[in-house]
Amino acid sequence: MVQLFGRLLAMLVLCVPFAAHAAPGDLDITFGSGSGKVMTAIGTGGADVANALALQPDGKLVVSGYCSNSSNYDFCLARYLPSGALDTSFNTTGKVITSIGVGGGFAGDLARQADGKLVVAGVCSNGANNDFCLARYLANGALDASFNTTGKVITAI
Repeated sequence: MVQLFGRLLAMLVLCVPFAAHAAPGDLDITFGSGSGKVMTAIGTGGADVANALALQPDGKLVVSGYCSNSSNYDFCLARYLPSGALDTSFNTTGKVITSIGVGGGFAGDLARQADGKLVVAGVCSNGANNDFCLARYLANGALDASFNTTGKVITAI
């Protein structure tokens, strides 16, 4: 009887997890440099804003937004590996800055097409007022020249 009780107790102990698990909503400390956060400077003017995120099928994360170039704003993208490190196969630095519009542009949304191309939508200035702006990128971060020959489309609203 004592042996049976001992075996049952051992089986129950083996079923109880020993590792502590993070609570829902806690930061994943395996992402980034152990803090669960990643911060990336992109533009030269000190004001970088992320507005959209796309998860690729390979687990890589693409972030789009806008960044300051000291005189106005540009569309900006960054791609991260699942670990949170910049993906240097994306434009060799993991970051892309695209000047759009005469007076700068603000990227607001991001979509990943089925073929892996990335489309960024936002608003850009034509010098007098704002227009609707799109930029399309290849999977490697280069502007897609098959999209309006420049990779960019600006449409007056």
